[in-house]
Amino acid sequence: MGVRAPATNTDGSSVCAVILLSFISQPASPIPDSAYANISSMSAISGVTNEISHLILGLDHVGIAVPNLQESLAFYEGSLGLQCHHTEVNEEQGVEEAMLKFSEGKSEIQLLAPLGPDTTIGKFLAKQGPGIQQLAFSVKDVVEVARILQSRGVRMLYPEPRGGTAGSLVNFAHPRDCGGVLIEFVQHS
Repeated sequence: MGVRAPATNTDGSSVCAVILLSFISQPASPIPDSAYANISSMSAISGVTNEISHLILGLDHVGIAVPNLQESLAFYEGSLGLQCHHTEVNEEQGVEEAMLKFSEGKSEIQLLAPLGPDTTIGKFLAKQGPGIQQLAFSVKDVVEVARILQSRGVRMLYPEPRGGTAGSLVNFAHPRDCGGVLIEFVQHS
């Protein structure tokens, strides 16, 4: 269950902070079959399990769109105690980003600030405001994951993987084919 809590900056502007509460312990709401309209049949989904499950290693990160990276870092580090271990500007993706670690576990939070209003994150912020933009999984082979998903009717955003954070290769599954969630697949170098 996720909760958005508004916070106020010293200049009075509002910033959204996403706090994930009891993420794993809450029962999931069923996703209607219509959310997977582009997949030929529900049996295709179960067929993916055997062929793809060994390629997906686990949750890599949750990507959060933010209007100001420094203000958001101050919240996540100062208020939540997360540790920023990597920052970079990714011109190809149009973002300035920061990766934050928890004290335990391998999953991370990725803060994504737009380099301009016409970037993917800039458009996301204009339409939806700050908040969760994507869910990312670590994978052994991003090309093979994309091939399998495409054979099952899931559209990928890119025909070939692109450069991601810290030299990784990434591709995204279209949210219309994934129950409304933009899913990123990350192959670390």
